[in-house]
Amino acid sequence: MNALIRRTVAFTCLIGVMTAAIAQFRGRRRPAYGAGVLDRGNVPSWPVDEKFAMEVFTFARLKYNSTGWERSSYAWWTDYPDADLNLSY
Repeated sequence: MNALIRRTVAFTCLIGVMTAAIAQFRGRRRPAYGAGVLDRGNVPSWPVDEKFAMEVFTFARLKYNSTGWERSSYAWWTDYPDADLNLSY
C-alpha cells in the first residue's frame, strides 16, 4: 500500500510540473511586434554635441497589463514606437 501512495504522489507531482511547464509557453505564439528593424520614416536624427558626448539618457519602455483579465491586450502599445520622441524635445 505504501508503494501505491508513493506512485500516486509522484504521478500527481509530475502532472503538476508538466502543467506548469506548458503554461509558461502558452502565450508565446503571438507575433513579435517589437522585433526587427523599424522604419522610422521622418524621425529626426540629432547630432551629439561634443561637450555632451558622455551625457546619456536611457529610455525604458515598460509593458503593463491595462485590463487585468484580457491576456491578449496590446493597450500598452499606445504610443509605440514614438514614445521616445516625446522626450526628445
